[in-house]
Amino acid sequence: MFDLRPKKDPAAPERENEHGDLAEPPAKPEDRVSVVPASAERGRELEVEVHELRELVQRLTDEAKTAHTALHESVAGHRLLAEAAEDGLWFWDIRAGTVEYTDRMLSILGASRESMRGSLDGFMARVHAEDRPRVSAALQGHLDRRAPFLVTFRVRGPEGDYRTCSARGQAEWDGRGTPIRMAGAVLDVTETKRVEVQVRFLAEASSVLASSLDYESTLSSLAKIAVPEVADFFAVDLTGESLADIHRLELAHSDPSKMAVAWQLAHQRPPRSDDTIGPGRVMATGESELTTELSEVLAARTASRDFSQDDDELFAMFRRLELRSMIHVPLFARGSVVGALSLGSTASNRRYGPSDREFAEELARRASLAIENAWLYRDAERSVRMKEDLLDVLSHDLKNPLASVINDVGILLKTVPQESHVDRQRLENVWRTSERMLAFLQSFIDLAQLEAGTVTFDTKQHDPSAVVLEAVEMNRSAIAEKGLTLMRGAAPRLSVTCDRRRIVHVLSRLIAYAVRVTPRAGRITLHLESMLGEVKIGVGDEGQSIPREQLDRLLAGNTRQRDRDGHAIGLSVAIAKAIVMAHGGRFWAETGATGTTFFFTLPSGP
Repeated sequence: MFDLRPKKDPAAPERENEHGDLAEPPAKPEDRVSVVPASAERGRELEVEVHELRELVQRLTDEAKTAHTALHESVAGHRLLAEAAEDGLWFWDIRAGTVEYTDRMLSILGASRESMRGSLDGFMARVHAEDRPRVSAALQGHLDRRAPFLVTFRVRGPEGDYRTCSARGQAEWDGRGTPIRMAGAVLDVTETKRVEVQVRFLAEASSVLASSLDYESTLSSLAKIAVPEVADFFAVDLTGESLADIHRLELAHSDPSKMAVAWQLAHQRPPRSDDTIGPGRVMATGESELTTELSEVLAARTASRDFSQDDDELFAMFRRLELRSMIHVPLFARGSVVGALSLGSTASNRRYGPSDREFAEELARRASLAIENAWLYRDAERSVRMKEDLLDVLSHDLKNPLASVINDVGILLKTVPQESHVDRQRLENVWRTSERMLAFLQSFIDLAQLEAGTVTFDTKQHDPSAVVLEAVEMNRSAIAEKGLTLMRGAAPRLSVTCDRRRIVHVLSRLIAYAVRVTPRAGRITLHLESMLGEVKIGVGDEGQSIPREQLDRLLAGNTRQRDRDGHAIGLSVAIAKAIVMAHGGRFWAETGATGTTFFFTLPSGP
């Protein structure tokens, strides 16, 4: 810095100016000359400084504008993100006592910005009265103790219905621990909660429907558990011989005082197939029906006079039951409509939509399956009774007379002279035919008793080689007659647990079949070997092999099955398999290029 003031002469007298102040002495020429270079240099410096200052101001201005634009865009982006979010967001300035709500938040609450009054009170006023203490406690706990703020509650919608919401939030505290602001989000979980309830109810309903084969009883129980879980009103209607005979099986209402009225109306005005709305129409068309807002439908039909007197009675019934929203779904069994389920909501927070109809249709499908199963069970019971009646006829009305015929023919044969060949041949034919008939009847009775589980077994420890040998001896004459060879391996010392008489019967039948299908001079192979915890026994023939498909039907229990040569084998195999399985064994068959081998196992003894 330069000192631009002139030097002072100490000898010069001081002079005052016109104001009485001491005046500076006039500058000397040499002094003025010395100022010129300093003044010019300082001016250039000032110009540089001013230029730099202007550049700095411009740069700061530009940066401020850029920061302002970025801040504006950031705020706009965050606001757009907040509005686009599925959650409704709120920002609470605790010190100012104001709350800002996003449009999504207002939509969830079904409120206008004016009605919320920019305060927390506007929000709390829409929370269900039963939930307010819990919400307030959660909020206070977060502000006082910094406990997590996470709470589920119900809020009143614009039409008075309540929706389920889940809220979470986070506050900010100053250095002294005083909360200064808080932000949070609210998510409408009404549909999620409804689906959870419906899934849980379907599981419970399935359990109820499977608890008994008395479908009318289970459907009645279904109505009782449906209210108030998934409906405020629930009814079950079933058809009789035709749609003209529809009767209400069960109903339930969330308001006990309405039950008497509901039953009275059901008796006075039951559903009809010519109804234009309700379960009667659903049973006539076989199509589900959803009425989201019943009052609107009734008002529209009343205004257009598109209804009959019967419809008017039906509408009056709906009004008396205070039904607001309805779903009707048909019940099917064996391809025909057999009834309908009706779900209704009153003035509660339920209003049914398409997803609820899908739920009702799934419930009806499960109920229909229960009806179908009950009918199948009744048919099975009827078949069992018919079979038991047939067995009774076979056991007494046919078996006993046939045994008498065999006995009488045997007596006659003893009295007919040997030389009366024709008479004796005829009597012997009658005797053999009667014996075969009696054997067939006994086999049929045995199979029925085995399937019914009424046969008792006398199980003991036996040597399987001895059991096989006994069955062979029963067929010895037939084997010798055809000149067949029995192939047996070394008989190991084994033990099986079985009813000897019945296992000999199984082996005798299998050996008899092998003898029948094996060509003369052929071979029958007997198998006997030890396996893990059991003994395998087999009988193989050299006849034509049974095709695989035919063998599968035979092992599946087709008693009418015949082999390739037309020999009846179905009943014998069915009885043998039933006896073996009753012993806890296995029964199967193997077929090759020639012959078929039947195998079975028995539990090995100690």
